[in-house]
Amino acid sequence: KRIQSYFQQAQAEGRPFWFYQCHGPTRVFNPSYYRLQSWYARKHGATGVAFWAYADGGKNPNSWNEYPAVGAAGFTPVYFSADDVTTTKHWEALLEGRQDYQYVSILRDRVDELRRSGLAAESLQEAERLADELADTVIDHVERQFGRWGLFKASLGEGMN
Repeated sequence: KRIQSYFQQAQAEGRPFWFYQCHGPTRVFNPSYYRLQSWYARKHGATGVAFWAYADGGKNPNSWNEYPAVGAAGFTPVYFSADDVTTTKHWEALLEGRQDYQYVSILRDRVDELRRSGLAAESLQEAERLADELADTVIDHVERQFGRWGLFKASLGEGMN
């Protein structure tokens, strides 16, 4: 509770509030770990997200073959080789999560703009509700389905049929 209060106070004072996640190694996770980062940020009023490292291949020069990195597993959400970088489901999920965040932000901003322009509140009610409640709805659904930490465990293959 004390830590939560500290961060709520910091937000109230206008300080930037970001979420940072660093579980890994990356490829043991279901890509939803990355997709949901932005939804959790939205739910709790954070304005950004970060993760461990874009380029941490775990001392492995070729993430297409992670066997040489045993004991130093990679955390990068992309595949690196000596010649190129290739996207993954994990990286695409992170990008899509950020797009989700932006769509909700655009909706919220538009509702506020229309309200300031004098449009009747009843006309904006559904859009305002969606903008205000969508992150809660998404996260609540995930947590009901998998439990609070269940998605993390599901990403590791625990408790799956």
